[in-house]
Amino acid sequence: MPIPHCVGARHWPSRGLPFQSAREVGSQVGSVEIATLKARTAVLYRRNTKDFQDVVEGEGRFALLCIPNGVPLDGGVLLKAGEEIIGAIGVSGASDEADGDIGRLGAAILSKQTKQAI
Repeated sequence: MPIPHCVGARHWPSRGLPFQSAREVGSQVGSVEIATLKARTAVLYRRNTKDFQDVVEGEGRFALLCIPNGVPLDGGVLLKAGEEIIGAIGVSGASDEADGDIGRLGAAILSKQTKQAI
C-alpha cells in the first residue's frame, strides 16, 4: 500500500488556503495536489468529501465529478470548533477509504486537543 500524503488547509472567510503539508518518503508527488483539492473541497462546500463520493456512487449523480475547484473523493475532512468550520484535512495516497479514515482520525485528534486547550 502506498504511503498517504497529508495536507492541512486553513479556512479564511471566503477561501481555503493550505498552511501545512507533509509528504512521506516514497509517496507519489501527485498526492500533494489531490490532498490539497480534497481539503479545499471540504472547506469550500462545507462538507466532508465523502458526502460527495457517496452521492456519486450511491445515486449515480455523475455531475458531481465536475464540481468547480473540487474533487468528490473521500479524504477531505472538516475541522470544526463546535459548529464553526475552521479548516479541513486533506489526505491522498492510499485508497479513498483509507484516506478518509486517516483524515477522520486526524480531525478527531485535533478536536480533542482543541477541547483540552479551552
